[in-house]
Amino acid sequence: MSTENKEDLFEIKLTEVGRNYILKSARILGVSITLSLIMAAVQLFSNIYRMVNFSTLDSVRALGQTYQVANILSILAMGINIVAIIKYYSFVAGLKKSITKVDEGKFSLSFRHLFGNLIFLLIGLILHMIVTVIYILGPLGSLF
Repeated sequence: MSTENKEDLFEIKLTEVGRNYILKSARILGVSITLSLIMAAVQLFSNIYRMVNFSTLDSVRALGQTYQVANILSILAMGINIVAIIKYYSFVAGLKKSITKVDEGKFSLSFRHLFGNLIFLLIGLILHMIVTVIYILGPLGSLF
């Protein structure tokens, strides 16, 4: 038995159907990245606008720095989401390149980008949940 066989957990055969879906994913991903970057820019400018223009209003100051923190966390979450998208792009690009070169080693290594994507996605989701709770409880907290 060779050393190469000991490293393989199992053998995967990539069919033409699977190959076509990977290539289709690569084409759609470009549109997704573009739309995500546009959305991130709009969100960034919106948050900065709110932070600058509404921080002087008495009603916002009455809520304390809570909304400022929420805006900063929202900007941070947006940045993390961009990193997650880039990681996913790297995953699909790695799959596409490994299929083109018929390189099963690179095919397997491309999954590290998918793992990174999932970690950043999870962090971004947690930050968005925190921001949502701050926005919901901020006005409600002032009622009590």
